[in-house]
Amino acid sequence: MNQPVESARDVLAKHAKTFSFASSFLGEERTGKAARLYRFCRVVDDIADEGDCPDTARNQLNLIRNDLKLGSSNNLITKDFLALAAECNLEIQAAHDLLEGVISDLNPVAIQDDAALDHYCYQVAGTVGLMMSPILGTHDQDALKYACDLGKAMQLTNICRDIQEDALRGRVYVPKTLTSFDVTKHLNQQNEAVARACQVMLLRADELYTKAEFGLAYLPLRSKLCILIASRLYKAIGVKLLKKECAYWEGRVFTTRFEKIMTTSYALITLWLRPKFWLKTPYAEN
Repeated sequence: MNQPVESARDVLAKHAKTFSFASSFLGEERTGKAARLYRFCRVVDDIADEGDCPDTARNQLNLIRNDLKLGSSNNLITKDFLALAAECNLEIQAAHDLLEGVISDLNPVAIQDDAALDHYCYQVAGTVGLMMSPILGTHDQDALKYACDLGKAMQLTNICRDIQEDALRGRVYVPKTLTSFDVTKHLNQQNEAVARACQVMLLRADELYTKAEFGLAYLPLRSKLCILIASRLYKAIGVKLLKKECAYWEGRVFTTRFEKIMTTSYALITLWLRPKFWLKTPYAEN
């Protein structure tokens, strides 16, 4: 299994720069397993995003879904994911939910309301948090819920960062209930109402980031460090967007290496000072 892990690390380093940066605190074994999970999720995502034919992509994703049901596959990456799931006792249902969310992206997307947005964020990102938790060292049910919240917060950040890019693909994740018009017709241009909707979504993401940090108490130290840093780095993207008043039309927002180092340094300092990172707090639904 050494070669698949190394290949997965390459995928992680190339496509998940924020988590790759944070994973330097995680340790070799857990980083290797996290990279294998990320590679599977990345392949699933790429099938939906990079193909020219939605029907072909749907068939490929359904094949993966069937392989997960069977528990075996001739595809090397799916096979490795199934091996990882057995090694770490991952919840396969989360992978099925992930596939459902990605398959939904093959049709034109128009999110209707907050509930639909929350469900989509669960499918494509909350599920990743659920699968990542055992790799990081916990199967605690409260920890899993916090991890799901973190995944949803990160997805909201992604959506706000990629509004224009997603619109070009026919995907509108800004809920219609946050605007007074058909969002689809306005996303490719400067629009203050869409920017205000983006601000609302980022404030919701901030609430989820804050809540998810209570889940760090359930993790071993190195996993705690990695996830705190990854969370703070992702949150920093939203902070930059908010400072720009969510002017999504000005191009994709990203954090510089200096900003990553400063955010990481502050996260490491606060880790030792806040009891919530060490004392377990039962999950509250609201």
